Amino acid sequence: MTIRFVSQQRGNDTNDGLTPETPWLTVTKAVQTLTAGQTCYVGSGTYREKPVNINAGTAGNLISFIGDPDSQFVIGDNPGIVRVTGCGIDEIATVGTVWTRQKDYVLLKNFVVDGNSTLYAIDCGSVVTNRFNENCVGMGVNSFNYGTNINCFAVSGYNGFSYGTNTNCLTIGSNYGYNNGTNINCLTIGGRYGFTGGTTTNCLTMGSYVGYYSGTNINCLAIGNYTGYNSGINNNCLAVTCNTGFTGGTITNCKASMCLTSGTGITISPVIIFSLSSMQKIIEAFEPWMFEGTKQWGDTSVDAGTIDILGRTRKMLGGGLDIGPYAFSDVKPDFTNYQTLSPAITITTAGQKIFEVPAKSGVAITITVQSKWTGATLLPQIIFTGDTITTQTTTNTAASDTWQELLVTATPLKDEILKLYLTAQDTTTGATATFSDITVS
Repeated sequence: MTIRFVSQQRGNDTNDGLTPETPWLTVTKAVQTLTAGQTCYVGSGTYREKPVNINAGTAGNLISFIGDPDSQFVIGDNPGIVRVTGCGIDEIATVGTVWTRQKDYVLLKNFVVDGNSTLYAIDCGSVVTNRFNENCVGMGVNSFNYGTNINCFAVSGYNGFSYGTNTNCLTIGSNYGYNNGTNINCLTIGGRYGFTGGTTTNCLTMGSYVGYYSGTNINCLAIGNYTGYNSGINNNCLAVTCNTGFTGGTITNCKASMCLTSGTGITISPVIIFSLSSMQKIIEAFEPWMFEGTKQWGDTSVDAGTIDILGRTRKMLGGGLDIGPYAFSDVKPDFTNYQTLSPAITITTAGQKIFEVPAKSGVAITITVQSKWTGATLLPQIIFTGDTITTQTTTNTAASDTWQELLVTATPLKDEILKLYLTAQDTTTGATATFSDITVS
């Protein structure tokens, strides 16, 4: 089996692509070259191109394009997201499909594909089988068109998943979360129609105008929709806190809980309770991970309180992103500026990086962190907090660009998750705080 390599960090399309030391530069070079039975590992980075697959694999001999975010195969690259985008360096979306993959027996795995203001992020043509997307993220006006999609995530305005076979997938927003297709163990949040047409089994929709419209729905759950189920064939389904649980269609052994109108022939179910811990997990799950387009944007004169929805310092006195309920910091892994263990963490301007530290009741826990700074007046800190410990703050006192060890220690009074905050305080443009060699004992 021939293996090829692509590296946005070190590649050149004049290389042979046969080793991690001689990688190609572009995904386009790979899709124009690979044939049946060949695999290409694509290193982390942002690939500003619109690949078009020109070759097909065969049964048992896939053409595989596999993103390598951990640099396990594209050795020598720094780890990170493997992103293919239609955006230019201004991060503005462009017209047209980003990745056109209308060839059979081709696998796409571990990619983020985004930046389309029309058509699709990933377009498999009008074929469901033998065109595979696995562990991929699609972001754009439309995300996935046809194909066999496994563990994929769509954020889109019109179609999240259009047709196709979708298993263990998630879509947020969209006019149609899942438009026809075969859907198993899938989830949609928000949008106009969660699931439309097709066959849907063991799925969940939350907060859509219509949870399930038409189609065949089996063992499904609708929560907080205006209408849970509108027409279609519904078997062993449940509507919770909907304005209307069920309307029209064929209904077999279905139930409703806390709906204003349950529907004709619907059994009233006992109350379904969601805990505050469930809400917290949902809030954490919603945190966006790409925000370059709005970074350092927002009206910082608006008083939005001192902390964000996850308890992090809001605005950071001028650092990071301040738009929406999540406050971000300019935090990056640093593969060149570390003490002994790579990577370090560098925060530019004011910001924070939070780590959760599991701790046992009555067992002392000590954390040491190497830190240094440049261009700052207010120097880096580490802050250690928890429910049953006294908050501890240790501040760097060394000279500029000099490593200093910061230490905190505590003994919790119960089993709990403690939090360690790596904090850069200074708002001066270009000021940095770097943290390295974090140890827990």
